[in-house]
Parts: sequence; C-alpha cells; structure tokens
Amino acid sequence: MSLDSAERELSDGLLWALRAGWCLAGVTLLWWSFVFLGYSDQYPWMSILLVAATGLGLVVIVASWTSPSGSPHRILGWAVVVLSMVAFLVWCWAQIRLRPAYGTDELAFDQYAAELLWHGHNPYTHSMAPAFGLFHVSQAFATFGLNGVPVTNLSYPSLSFLIYVPFVALGWVAQMANIVNVAAWALTVGLGYLLLPRGAKPLAIVLGSLAVYTGFALGGVTDVLYLPPLMVAVYQWDRFPELRGWRAWVAPLAMGLTLSVKQTPWLILPFLLLGLILDGDLRGDRRTGLTAAWRFLWRAGLTFVVVNLPFIALDPRAWFDGAFGPVTSTFVPEGQGWTALSTFLGIGGGTLVAYTLLFASALVCALVMFVAGYPRTKALVVFMPALIYAFAARSFASYLVMLALPAIVAACSARGTPARIDAWRALLLGSVRRKLAVCASTGLVVIALIVVLAWPPPLRLVVKSVFTNGSSFTVDRLAVQATNQTSQSVDPVFFVKSEGSLTSPWIVFSGPPRLAPGQSARYLLQAPNAAAQQSGYGGFQVVATTTSPPAMSVSAPYAPTLRRLTLEPEVVDTPVAPGVPITFVAQLVDQFDAPIPRAGIPIFFHQVAYPIHRAHAFALINGRNVGSHTVRVLTNTQGVARFVVTGTGSSENPIYFSAGLFDGDLHATYTPEGVISVVFLTPPAGG
Repeated sequence: MSLDSAERELSDGLLWALRAGWCLAGVTLLWWSFVFLGYSDQYPWMSILLVAATGLGLVVIVASWTSPSGSPHRILGWAVVVLSMVAFLVWCWAQIRLRPAYGTDELAFDQYAAELLWHGHNPYTHSMAPAFGLFHVSQAFATFGLNGVPVTNLSYPSLSFLIYVPFVALGWVAQMANIVNVAAWALTVGLGYLLLPRGAKPLAIVLGSLAVYTGFALGGVTDVLYLPPLMVAVYQWDRFPELRGWRAWVAPLAMGLTLSVKQTPWLILPFLLLGLILDGDLRGDRRTGLTAAWRFLWRAGLTFVVVNLPFIALDPRAWFDGAFGPVTSTFVPEGQGWTALSTFLGIGGGTLVAYTLLFASALVCALVMFVAGYPRTKALVVFMPALIYAFAARSFASYLVMLALPAIVAACSARGTPARIDAWRALLLGSVRRKLAVCASTGLVVIALIVVLAWPPPLRLVVKSVFTNGSSFTVDRLAVQATNQTSQSVDPVFFVKSEGSLTSPWIVFSGPPRLAPGQSARYLLQAPNAAAQQSGYGGFQVVATTTSPPAMSVSAPYAPTLRRLTLEPEVVDTPVAPGVPITFVAQLVDQFDAPIPRAGIPIFFHQVAYPIHRAHAFALINGRNVGSHTVRVLTNTQGVARFVVTGTGSSENPIYFSAGLFDGDLHATYTPEGVISVVFLTPPAGG
C-alpha cells in the first residue's frame, strides 16, 4: 500500500469515526427524550424538553451522516451540549423531589463541616455523626471500620467543604451540596467539550449523560468537585515548561485545588511530574525538565498548603488524621477491583496488610512502566494512576470512572514527539536495566497478588437458618456457624452484604464475643435496623471482620428457595357481580417458569381491602366464610391449587387477592410479585 493510499484510508477512518461519534451524541439526546417520557404525566411541561431532545437528536444524526466534515455546525454542536446538560439538571430536579435524602455519608459530612465552620467551629475536631440525621442519610451508606464502628470524622482535605461555605453564608442549606455537585458535573461536561479536539467532542456529550455519571453526580459522590480544576491542570500539560508569567500559575494552581478536594487525584501528580522530566530528557535538556517539574510541584504544593493552612495551624494532628484518614486507617474492604475476589468469593483476604503491599507494588510497577514506555505511555498520565486503585482494598469503580473525562482531555491535548525522539526511545527501551526494572516491578505485583489471594480468611462462615418477619418478608434474624481457622483468638464483627454493600453491624444475640483458635460456635444475629434487613426474595452473604488480624471473612451466598407461584387469571379488569364465582389457579413453578409437578405443597390464598379499618364485604374463598381472610390448599400432582372466589356483596373498594408459599427455610409465608384486584359490583336494576 502506498503512502498516499494509507493516509487516505486513515483520513476516511477518522471521518467515519467522527460521524459515528456525533450519531451517538444524537442517540444520547433521544435517550433523554425517553427519560422525560416517564415524567411528563406528572410534570407536563417536561414534554417540551422531550420534543426538543427528540427533534435535535434526529437533526444531529442526519447531519452527522450528510455533512462532508462528519460533524454538525459548531452552533449545533454547542446546542447538543447545552440541551443534554439542561436535560440532566431537570432530571436531577425530579430525582431530588422524589428522594431528597443525601446518598452518601461523605456528601452529608462535607455540608455539615461547612455549616460548622460558618458557626466558628473546626470541622476536624467535631464528630460528623449528626449529619446522618440532618441530611437523612441511611445507615446503609455509612463507612465502617473493621471494628464495626462507623466513621464519624471528616476524612478529606479542606476544599471538600470550603467550596460549600459561601452558599451556607447566603443561607442556602436545603439540598445545597447536592445541587453544587450537579452543577460541577454540568461544568465538567461543558469544559470537556470546550477542551477536547473536534474529533473527540462527542465523547463529552455521551459520557456526560451516561447513567453511571449522572447517578454518581446526584448520588453523593463528591469526586465531581475536583473534576473541573483537574481538567484545567492536565490540559496541554506538556506545554507547561514554555509558559511564563501568570499563565505558568494556572495549571499548578488548578492541580493544588484538585488535591485539596479529595485524595483520589493525589496519584496523578507524580506521573505528571515524571512526564515533565522525561519530556525534557528526551529533548536533550534534562535541566529544563527538572526545572519545570519543580516549578509545577512547589506551586501546586503551595496552593494545597494555603488552602489547608488554617486547619493545620488550629490542630495539626486533627487535620492530618482527617486529610490522610483514608490512607492511614483500615476500613472494611469493598469495591470492584481485585478485592472483589475476597469480598464475594472468599478467596484470600486473610490479612489486609497484603492488600496494602499489593497497592504499593502496583504503584511502583506503574511508575516504572510509565518511565520505561515513555513517550508511548504519555497519553496514560491520568489513566495509569486511576488503574492503580484496582489493586487497593477499597477499590470503587468511581475512582476510575470519574477520572475518564480528564484522562481523555490530557491524552488528546498533549503533543506528539519528534521522530528522532521515537528512534532514541526505541534504543532506550532496549536497555537491559530498563527491562529488568519492568520485570522486577511486575514480579512484585504478582507476588503480592499471590499472597493476597492465597492467605485464607480467618473465619469459615456458614449460614444455618434465617428468619423473616410476616409483614414485609424481610430477613431480620440469622443463625451463623463461625469457625476460627487461625492460631490466634479473634473477635468477629458481623455484617450482611447484598448488592455489593454492607449493612450496619448486626447485633449478636447469642454466641461468644471471642473465638479461640480452632473453635466453632453458632451465632444468632439480629438486624440492627430496618435498613439492614434483607429481602427474603434475594440472596445475600454474611461478612465477619476482625481487627487482629485485620481481615474479612465471607460466607457462601444464601439464596432463598427458587420455587414460586404463578396465578391465573393475572388480571380481572371488569367488575364482577356478587355471587358469580371466579376460579384462580395457582401453579408451582421454578425460576424459569417451568411447572413443578409436586403434590402436597401448601399454598395460601389471601384477601385484603383498604383502608383496613373500614368494614368491607369480603369474598368467600372455596366456600369459606368471609371471616377467613386466608385459606390453605395443598397442590395436586400437577403442582396446582385452585381457589374459587365468590363476592358476598358490592365492595366499596377493590379487594386484593394473592397466593403465597410457605418456605420452611425462611420460616415465613410469602407472596408472588403479582397481586390481583377485583371490584365486586351489583349490576343496576334492568342492566
């Protein structure tokens, strides 16, 4: 293939990629129109947004495939950004009206800290516990230590709450932190669209509307606060050595502000400094690279110190414990990185010290690979630090996901390297010492990972039985067998985990507080609150944490019975005259809706009418009198139970019927998802 044809093929590929990106941006607007379709009945004015998103989305799709450049007009592109962010803000408004409670403890803590500061108190020396009640944060969102005690101290640098202080000064309290976070995400998307090159601009629109980002922005994940300054800091970061005057302060100042919000972006700084040094080194001017890195470091550090200095001066120890708390403290491990093998499958996790070593070795390995592969790794200056968090004991997806847009901005805005540098670098990559460094650092990660996964958890946990309440069919008690597999005594704290989250520690009703080496004991656990109770329909795991050794043990998943019922007919959508019988057929089925031909299974058929305190004309079930609200029938050989319902008179309100199984393992009767309502109505005379 000739050079001209290769360039032409590359150009055609970029054109089609650009068209596909803008087509996806148009589809994103169509998705927003589907979102507003579900709200327009309650808020009819949202139909205006629905129509606007549909119309503009279709226009952008058509323009993307008909425009010679593959992208719509600049004004049309900005219209897509603005409309998608308006849609996001309106969606957030609707969500806040439906669920005004704050979604995380960190968001509540930050606003409460701002209010404390406004009233003259040092937030780092005050408990954040009142924030749970003030902002209606569920205990399900608390962060727990291995000892089962929830974290109630401020655990972030000071800009995490200082950003809210001006709004508190204006008297704005209700939903303030939520709305500021939402505005920060909208600003991030707009800034990303502005800074990205033409071919990558649709990414800002698509990412800005993905459910994971909109959910995090409104759900209380405060990472959105550092994203705008971070994007400014990493935009064209490799041009920093050329800047003079006030322009040379913009990026390091923005980075200092970023570091003052949360600990997550701290790892980006060493990679950025290394990149500046290596750029100078590759151009044969190491001194310039070192000078640029030093100028960036001290200016970013000075900004960080200035922002935090008042609190450092007030109480250095309290500030350090708060700002570095997530680094120095041992919290319950959770997340979507390697730790998931321990927290879900029970593989390894025998000591969290091993996870600390794994994280440290991953950081060393990433730094070595960044240097060894430079400048090919130049585009990973933000991506690579984000990947390291996958090796931490607490490795939430938000650490990587929230850094995606700044990482794309950094990668797209950095300059390429001259051909002579590529050739020189190819020679350097052949260095024996460099290869040894890469192999050694990779080996450290592998060894640490083997230790993490091979070190068995201290306890073997087996769920023996569960107990549910009759009103909501939730598990409120558990019996667990725990066996100490270590050579030392342990003091277990028990949690329950479902959907990837831990509840508050469960109350130990019976069982020894300390397990001796090799000892096995049965524990009866009680849910500490309604939020900690688990649905009887879904599976869950029991988790036990210990402080010595610092470790986590997890049981196999406890899954309820897979049998359930179907009920025919599924609906009765016309009034039924009293005295006219209706036959309901309950069929025993498995999880795939296949009939289970088993006789002798008790099926319970229940009726209820609302309001309960009123007198109602209930129906007869299988000829039983109206006082029998629940009737029990055994299945036949086909796994079927029949119930004949006859109304005794016109009902003021519908009567609701449901069929239920008795689950011996769960010690409770439960009903299927469907409930059938019937209106009994005497037809008019002559009708």
